[in-house]
Amino acid sequence: MSDRNGLWIGLAVAAVLLCFGGGAGAVMMGGYLSGSATDGKSPTVPRTPVGELMTASPQQPTPKQVTVTVAAPAKLGNRPRITDAEHTTTADEVTATLKGDRRVTTAVAAYYGTPDPKKDKVYLVAMTISTPMPKSEFEGTFAAITTQVGLGAMTDVADTEPGPLGGLARCGNLKVQEMPVAACGWADEGSFGVIVWYNKTLIQVKAQFIPLRAEVEKA
Repeated sequence: MSDRNGLWIGLAVAAVLLCFGGGAGAVMMGGYLSGSATDGKSPTVPRTPVGELMTASPQQPTPKQVTVTVAAPAKLGNRPRITDAEHTTTADEVTATLKGDRRVTTAVAAYYGTPDPKKDKVYLVAMTISTPMPKSEFEGTFAAITTQVGLGAMTDVADTEPGPLGGLARCGNLKVQEMPVAACGWADEGSFGVIVWYNKTLIQVKAQFIPLRAEVEKA
């Protein structure tokens, strides 16, 4: 896999977030996506704890509000952020692609580790959302990361433990030009994100998902 093809995965993830649906021109996630490239850190948005109603009736108390932020840290799992012009430009293209919907507060994208995808490279895209993503939409979004960009179906897809931050999480394997690639995603009432490991299988990296998510999302 060339470096440019390695970068292309990041653009593919962003593109599918805007193209998922029943046909060409369908909007991914029903118009959830927007935001802008910032300094890598998002403003806080209200989040209702899982299991509580999003709105209160006169007979019910107002649910406790918590906040969630996402950030592209300087390091992810001890991997330094890749800051060369090519990777930075691509990450900026991703965040620009994710603009357009008022319900997304912000979006962040970054590459970590080594520029060579055959060594130790990780890709992150995450965003804060003001409207929770239903389980069916999360599952469709995650599956479409590969199928809607011509990579074929993701394999070994299964729900996984989301960790202390809660919400929904699932992982799977895919291949890009015969290179194994693993991906894990999450969605909760305040954020959505995907982490991609190049030249790795899920069994090699699944244990990293919860701690890496915790470095990105704060609640």
